[in-house]
Amino acid sequence: MIRAKFIYLLFVLLFNLKIAKAQSPISTEIKECFKTANVIKLHQICSPVMNWSMNNVRSTISKKDSKKMLENLFSNYKPIKFDYIHHGSAKSSLHYSIAKYRFKEGSFRIYIIVKRLKGVYLIDTLEFTQE
Repeated sequence: MIRAKFIYLLFVLLFNLKIAKAQSPISTEIKECFKTANVIKLHQICSPVMNWSMNNVRSTISKKDSKKMLENLFSNYKPIKFDYIHHGSAKSSLHYSIAKYRFKEGSFRIYIIVKRLKGVYLIDTLEFTQE
């Protein structure tokens, strides 16, 4: 009985460590920015050129345009809640997350890709799909 509990606790600990490792180094910062609609801080961690998609309308935008897009997003869809659903990584320099962004009229599923650029992790892709 004690051995079974030990094995179970060990499994839970290792599973949680694996999840934590899959998160991007800036996932906590991204979450706080979305929860508080902090355009300035979120804009600072965007790549100089990034991929943006809103309901399957895709574009490549500059950092300057990303600020405008984020301002528009937060003014039209004021955040109520933001939660991560899944984290993963393809390489040590590429991390992705799937999140749910809730606002008064509904929610978005957000696909976030974070890449390391010159030693700094930045948001490369934001894809919003209304649920």
